[in-house]
Amino acid sequence: MGVRTRFGRGQVGGMSESDWLEKYADEIAKYKGLWVGVSKSGLVTYGDTAKKVHDEASRKTEEPVIVFRVPTKDEETHVLRQCHV
Repeated sequence: MGVRTRFGRGQVGGMSESDWLEKYADEIAKYKGLWVGVSKSGLVTYGDTAKKVHDEASRKTEEPVIVFRVPTKDEETHVLRQCHV
């Protein structure tokens, strides 16, 4: 199926993307500020650019993989403040 480079209204291994993120939140939190590639099985790879993660994920698995950047703590705080204004 290939690698997607953003979250949308899709599914990962039969789960909604938001359910997947909730299930793996603790694991993904370790990679704040980095790009991650994830599949229904969990983390496939991580790195400092989306392209590197995309390329490595394509080599490592044939499962559908979603690539996204995990926000830093400061970025999370900024988004939460903007939402509560």
